[in-house]
Amino acid sequence: MDQPHSSPHAGLSVRRLIDSAGALPEVDPHTARLLRLLCDARVAARIAQEFHVTDWRVTHEAPVRWQMPGWIDLQRGRSTASFGVDLALYPGLASTVTESDASSDAALAASLRHAVAAILLAPLLEVLSALGATDAYVTGLRCGSPPPTTLMVQFERGPQRFECALGAIDRGWIEPLEQQIATQRVPFAACVSQIGVPAWLCIGEKALNVKTLNGLRAGDVILRAAPASLRALFATPQHADHADMYWGVPGARQLYTSVMLNDRRLLINTDPQMTQDTSRNDSALTGTDTPNTASIDELDLPVRFEIETVTLPLVQVSALRAGYVIELPSNVRDARVRLVSYGQTIGTGELVTVGEHLGVRIVQMSNGNDSI
Repeated sequence: MDQPHSSPHAGLSVRRLIDSAGALPEVDPHTARLLRLLCDARVAARIAQEFHVTDWRVTHEAPVRWQMPGWIDLQRGRSTASFGVDLALYPGLASTVTESDASSDAALAASLRHAVAAILLAPLLEVLSALGATDAYVTGLRCGSPPPTTLMVQFERGPQRFECALGAIDRGWIEPLEQQIATQRVPFAACVSQIGVPAWLCIGEKALNVKTLNGLRAGDVILRAAPASLRALFATPQHADHADMYWGVPGARQLYTSVMLNDRRLLINTDPQMTQDTSRNDSALTGTDTPNTASIDELDLPVRFEIETVTLPLVQVSALRAGYVIELPSNVRDARVRLVSYGQTIGTGELVTVGEHLGVRIVQMSNGNDSI
């Protein structure tokens, strides 16, 4: 009889997620819409291109080092917006901030403050106009600490770093900015050129039936998993006159090239070509060797033995040509071997020698106690 397995979390209480919903952070629809806009990669690309702004970030961290927090109120049409800054960093703005008083000249003083603030904030208003928020003007400049939870926008322009806290922002400000950004397209090459593409060295292929694969356990050795010509991998320095290299995800379209291994250097022998794993004409794929298969256990599956070598950015992979040399971080013979069938990794192993033959000793099979 199977014994029940003890869990390391057996002493912890388990509650439904709905019972703990109150402990989860809440984001109202308006804030979610604002976050979608500010965190859109097209916003960062647009302001970087036109206004030389870099390191654009949006966080939920409240400012803790502000010496003189203040708020600036803006309006366009009937829509208002406010944002907070550390006035200590802007002496011109700080000098215009005064406490309200009840004198007869209070309204006039406020108008003068707003006029001065509008002059000082003219570059900001020009940026907002370029982004679609036209006809904006300053309606208030006051002291006051930001709330404990607020959205913070941080960015750099030249040697200076700026940060501001976002207050109440009406929908009338968000809509024109969304319309402007909707017409933008982030340069595709800039986005995908740095995606890492793993390279896999194929050391051999072998057809194994389902029963054999289900019976494999750690320590078992698959003989003749690699051709004898690769035995030089165990020499010092390691060497291989011919091997196949694949770039990309197994089971999908991949970039293929023939390589030669000399110590920790891979020399590409042929220009890379696109291939597809499922297009190989293996007997295991066509079933020509087993026309009268009576059981799934007797079905042969093509198993490819691969070693991960390096991961290069896509822009470098696209530049690979015959004669290109790739430096490996470690010896191939010491790397883990993965067993792949129809695009799925079904196990891992390591290269071993058995007499004059190369084999793969199983380290772990993915199927465990279940059938493949």
